This record gives sequence, C-alpha cells and structure tokens, in this order.
Amino acid sequence: MKKDKETPLSTLVKYKTKSTKAQVKARKKAKDIGAKFDTGKARFDLIEPLFELSLAQVMTKGAATHGAESWKDVPNAQIRYLAAMKRHINAIARGELLDADSGEPHASHVAANAMFLHYFNTKKKNK
Repeated sequence: MKKDKETPLSTLVKYKTKSTKAQVKARKKAKDIGAKFDTGKARFDLIEPLFELSLAQVMTKGAATHGAESWKDVPNAQIRYLAAMKRHINAIARGELLDADSGEPHASHVAANAMFLHYFNTKKKNK
C-alpha cells in the first residue's frame, strides 16, 4: 500500500511560507476533522482563573484610585515597584494573606508589581 506524503499538521503552524499542495491538502483534511492549529501558541489555560481574577481586581481598584495606566508614569518606577513587591512578599512571609488597604491577597499585589516590572524591563527603559 502506497502512503501519501502529507505534511504533519504541527508543521503548518511553524512556517509562514507559501503553502505547498501537501499543506493545502492537510489543512483541508484538518478542517474536515475539526482540527485546531494552536501548536506553539501561549497556553492561557495554564493560568489559574481565580488568580487571574484577583490580579484583575487589584488592577481595577488601583485604576479607580490612581488612574487606569498611571502606573506607567511613576518616577523611578522599577525601584519603587520592586520595593512594593518586597513589602507584599514580606507580609506573606509574616503570615498576612490579605492587604489591609485593598482587601485583596498580597500575592495578587506581588503579581501586579511583577507585571509592572516586566513592562519596564521589556517595553520601556526606566527614566
């Protein structure tokens, strides 16, 4: 029995070149069987939903108090957000789970500060 040479479905996501006849055939076959081309994409399903919600709640409360994206304009942001993150970690280490001001978990504030630091380290040089 002669085997057809078909391009594996996972390789269709990896390359952004002009499709070959085999790739077109593989895509058509995949559509017929309900395949999804998501190999190599970020796995948002791995982020715990309650953590994501709590982070959003911290960000929402911060936006109401300080403005939606005012955190991007804080002078000496990296130093200050690192210090804030350490304060929240210290509170967790002392057994305090919830932030007194926001009522949200200190761990969610750590995540917010980590997000801010990530932003400054990857998107913008700190002033």
